[in-house]
Amino acid sequence: MKANPLLSLVVFALLACGPNPFNPPPCGIWHLDATLNSATLADDCPAAKTSAFSDAAPCAPGVVCQSLCRQSSMQLSFNSLGTSSETVTIVAVRLVDPQTGNVVSHLTSREPQQWSGNQYIEWDEKVPAGLALKVTYKLSAPTYGATGVGRFAGPQTYRVEVDVSVNGVISTLQVDAQREPEIVT
Repeated sequence: MKANPLLSLVVFALLACGPNPFNPPPCGIWHLDATLNSATLADDCPAAKTSAFSDAAPCAPGVVCQSLCRQSSMQLSFNSLGTSSETVTIVAVRLVDPQTGNVVSHLTSREPQQWSGNQYIEWDEKVPAGLALKVTYKLSAPTYGATGVGRFAGPQTYRVEVDVSVNGVISTLQVDAQREPEIVT
């Protein structure tokens, strides 16, 4: 009986693309599932300071003083499907008007952290083989351009688009987010 070369190629391709031949990740793309879970559109807050270094209202010595500032951020989930560590890089973050498709603002991501136990800790942007991670990035505050003229009357929904590179291969994730209300003080 003669072997079918096409069948051999398909079986090889399935096995080459991931550890599970019945549900492999796409070849040459990523060996992990990535989801942009949510985004908070608010401010760009300064780092929290202890009372020994704070110019703000006094608080107990050595205690982190709370701020009224709400940090813009995004939360993502990564689930490794591969057999080796994957390196994640945020290439770009855009705030898009869903009605027009126009980019309203470009945001900058920083300070990646992963959830560990009951708190966020510093993250090196690597997803170890076979693990699932929940991560967060602080974002710069959006500038709303013409959409921000005048008083903010109520919730406005935007689309947050994030270009994520995994081992050099870029894909775009997106989620809807509402502009945080302005607080008059």
